[in-house]
Amino acid sequence: MLCEEEVGNALYEADPGLSLEVTRHPGVLLLYTNIDLWRAFKRLKSFEYGFVERIVPLQSVVGPNEENIIKAVDGLLKNLEEKSLCIKVRLRGIRGLSKNLWISIARRLKQLGFSVNSSSAKCIYVEGVGEVIGVSVLRNGEDKVRKDILSIG
Repeated sequence: MLCEEEVGNALYEADPGLSLEVTRHPGVLLLYTNIDLWRAFKRLKSFEYGFVERIVPLQSVVGPNEENIIKAVDGLLKNLEEKSLCIKVRLRGIRGLSKNLWISIARRLKQLGFSVNSSSAKCIYVEGVGEVIGVSVLRNGEDKVRKDILSIG
């Protein structure tokens, strides 16, 4: 798989012990590294890719249980200064949970005094692959690594 090679090339020098897990979902990889999460993310984001489209560091990893996911979100909000957030939920292999989870997260944010707006500068990302659910707070769109191709004619 070309994505595996690209991500491996980007991070292997910094962490020769990294491991990549190919999931049953086409194009979705789980990367395990021994270096600091933000150092790895910064390094991965600095490379040019032909096939990789998104990279989301997982600040908190929980199982597919809504209560635990909400607790993970709560934990990431403690020192956050922004009071407006967007929510992006991408769960693979778990039918019906994405929409309900988005609604539950939005409800929780409002309880805590946050507003929910898709154009907010910061965003809660919930990424799931089967039993692995990760939660992160990133700048809105920071997960994207491929640039749009401009056509000049």
